[in-house]
Amino acid sequence: MTYIDFDDVIMDTYQAVFGDYQKTDANGEFIDDILHVKNKDWNKVLKESLIINNSIDIIKSLDINKVSILTRVHSLTNEGSNKVKFLRELGVKCPIILVPYDLKKIDIVPVEGNILVDDLLFNLDEWNETGGISIFFNKNNDNKDGFGIENTKYKKVNSLEFLKDRESMK
Repeated sequence: MTYIDFDDVIMDTYQAVFGDYQKTDANGEFIDDILHVKNKDWNKVLKESLIINNSIDIIKSLDINKVSILTRVHSLTNEGSNKVKFLRELGVKCPIILVPYDLKKIDIVPVEGNILVDDLLFNLDEWNETGGISIFFNKNNDNKDGFGIENTKYKKVNSLEFLKDRESMK
C-alpha cells in the first residue's frame, strides 16, 4: 500500500494556514501556535490552496486498492470533513484516512513494507524506523522540509508521477 500525505504533497495548504502567521522566537525559530492552526476555516483554506503538480489527476489514475490518502487533522472545527468533501468533489475515490492530531500516522495504519510519501522528515523517520518505505516529497524541488531540516536519507520527489511508473512495473 502507498500512503500519500495531503498537506503540501497534494495541496499547497501551507500559505493558507500559516501565511498570515509567521511567528518566530528570539533565536529565529518558528513558534508553533497550534491554536492558530486549530481554528482555521478549512473550507476557506482549501479554496485558497493550489493543487501541487497535477497530484489530484495522478491519484485518480492510480488503483484505489493500492493507494490511500493519510492526513493529519489539526483543526478543532472542520478540517477532516472539508478535506474528504473536497477530494470527493474532485473525483478522488481512494480511501482517505484522517489522523487525529494527538496520534501519529504510524498509530493508524500498518507500516511494515508500505510506502509513505510525505513532506515532513519526522513523519518519514518514524515510518522508516517502523519498517516502512519513506519517500520525501518536496514541492520546491529542494532538499529541505517545511521546518528547514535537510533531507539526507530518503529518495526525493516533487511529483506523484513516479507512482504511475511504479504501478506500471507490476
